[in-house]
Amino acid sequence: MHFFSGAALVVALVSTIDALITSHIRIPIEQKLRRHNRRPWSLGVGNETLTNVLEVAYVGPVYVGTPPQKFMLDFDTGSGDTWMPSKYCNKENEGCKAVMEKHLVNSYDHKASSTYIPNGNQVNVTYGLGYMRGVESIDTLSIGGLKIANQPFVEANEFDAQSVDEGIAGLVGISWQGDMKMPFMNLFEQHKLPALFSFYMNK
Repeated sequence: MHFFSGAALVVALVSTIDALITSHIRIPIEQKLRRHNRRPWSLGVGNETLTNVLEVAYVGPVYVGTPPQKFMLDFDTGSGDTWMPSKYCNKENEGCKAVMEKHLVNSYDHKASSTYIPNGNQVNVTYGLGYMRGVESIDTLSIGGLKIANQPFVEANEFDAQSVDEGIAGLVGISWQGDMKMPFMNLFEQHKLPALFSFYMNK
């Protein structure tokens, strides 16, 4: 008698558990983005083709001002400042002389740009090879088809002549070492690019 009662109890428990399993509740889960993750803007894609110059520089076109003035600049991972020769550079300087006499690179004319904003900060940079001295200015830059408003850079008044002889007008700094905000940071903050870029050097 006790045997059958125990068996009946086991059967009852199994039936109860089985009923719970077969009558489970399904709760739909929906994922929602937090408000600060929603991006109402459309992020772009930029593609800048660079030229390998003597295995030491990777040069590509950068446009400055309105209307745009074209410069072939070295995309430099070792510095953070962007600069190109000023049309009003010191004509006693070797680099300025090379620009004016050899016409191998262009010089920036802020008087020809409707988006130019003067800043006036003096900038003095010494590199492993070479130097640059000039004045900080602000204008529109375009890199890889992406336009950057209010980008700070340096109008170089004095610089060495070697890069000019190689057809390089100046630098685009893409490291974190500069005193000025580099162009890619402005692209991120102006929602022109996601906070990510890559730099491919094909030797």
